[in-house]
Amino acid sequence: MRTVWTICLILFIVIIGFFGDLIWYGVQQGIGQAKIIYRAEEVSDVLSNANTPDSVKLKLNFIQQVRAYAQDSLGLNDSKNYTSFFDQEGKDLMWVVQACPEFSLEAYTWNYGFLGRLPYRGYFDSLRSAKLSKQLWDEGYDVDVSPVQAWSTLGWFRDPILSNMLDEDEGMLARLVIHELTHATLYVDGDAEFNENLATFVGDRGAYLFLEDKFGLDSKEYEDYANRMNDVDLFVDAGLDEYKKLKALYASFNDEMRLWRKRELKQQFFQNALKRMKQVPFSNKNRFRLLAQDSITANNTILTGLGLYRKQQNSMDSAFREGYDSDFDLFIAGMKKEYGKE
Repeated sequence: MRTVWTICLILFIVIIGFFGDLIWYGVQQGIGQAKIIYRAEEVSDVLSNANTPDSVKLKLNFIQQVRAYAQDSLGLNDSKNYTSFFDQEGKDLMWVVQACPEFSLEAYTWNYGFLGRLPYRGYFDSLRSAKLSKQLWDEGYDVDVSPVQAWSTLGWFRDPILSNMLDEDEGMLARLVIHELTHATLYVDGDAEFNENLATFVGDRGAYLFLEDKFGLDSKEYEDYANRMNDVDLFVDAGLDEYKKLKALYASFNDEMRLWRKRELKQQFFQNALKRMKQVPFSNKNRFRLLAQDSITANNTILTGLGLYRKQQNSMDSAFREGYDSDFDLFIAGMKKEYGKE
């Protein structure tokens, strides 16, 4: 018996040695998520509360309609997500850290155990995200830390509606909800690019279909969304073009090139890329914070996010139209089958 306990102790020490950071990170995230879930209210209770503003009630009811449409017409999983509400009182809740080597567009990744390696690290504590950011910066990486509007727990918890989500107009709110519900429907371990591109594709297209069904093609809601998404598409196309140019620039670097020269060329590229982006004929360029500035700090994470969320949109569109006859039920079912997630 003593031998058995000794072996168990040794195995425990080995596991902690290899996975201690991951376990501790998981505990911290679990506590942060649990606090939000515990303090969230049922949507039905918020709607029946006489003190709830009518504007909030309208958006909450709207989200319930989006949920129903996503399940009934888009083939997304039935779940209890977005049936509770958390008032964040205008405060950010989670910050995500992303990083890249100084002269590469290959994202830095973190190990998440059975979920595989992913190119972002989220924290419910801004100080922890800032600490990790500084550590990576000191190690020579380009780093970005940004608050996020929403996230998915992939079905592990019941994701609540966050009050800041209600600031979005109808089209962008529908897009956001459908995007996150897609993550809870199909998630491929270790393939963040596929997961984000799939959720982006379903969210973008699904919102169009929902708005058409609810308001009509000639409605203000549909036209506003179409106008905004046209600008988004222009921004993404221009950004992905810059992504390819920067990748080519880095490929031209060699060991004989001085470090100061590499940095100079990198800064010049980003400054010129900003000028080129400003020339894109957006209907409303004020939608993009990047275009409001006259100078830009050279940081690879500005462009890697576009790749993560948008590089596979053309292939997704081709598969949707040609392989599944533009039918979302068939498309989602087919994606589940292809990735063994039926």
